[in-house]
Amino acid sequence: MTSGLTREFALSAVLMVTGAVLNAVATLALLPSKEGAGHEAIFTRYADSGAWVAGHLVQFAGILLGLAGLFVLARALRPEAPLLAARAGAGAVATAAIWALAQAVDGVALKQAVDAWVDAPPAEETTRFGNAETVLWTVWGVQASPTPCTA
Repeated sequence: MTSGLTREFALSAVLMVTGAVLNAVATLALLPSKEGAGHEAIFTRYADSGAWVAGHLVQFAGILLGLAGLFVLARALRPEAPLLAARAGAGAVATAAIWALAQAVDGVALKQAVDAWVDAPPAEETTRFGNAETVLWTVWGVQASPTPCTA
């Protein structure tokens, strides 16, 4: 194995592991738990979170690092398996686009919806809560979650 190829494999591994660790840290340290007694309790936690948007940006950065590792691995494998490398590279790009959408809906749109619910005058609370649930269900749809989280 050439030293250039060894470096590409090492870089790929470092990117993937770093991305996974960054994503895990953001999920566990920056974002409130999704466990709860229902949407009202969970939405209140989300609204109270000052790190909600930042946590999702850090998660996205972690995912992008991991996907960059996959992309580097695909480039390293291109001479031996060009079709596999092309598909892996295309898959990494498509996955990044889908994650961007998921993080935008969950990290930005849902935060805006729960903040609007918390700040709503009493006459608008029910409508704003319904809006927040709609955004939450959109998150589940974008994530293609067959068994959505308890949020």
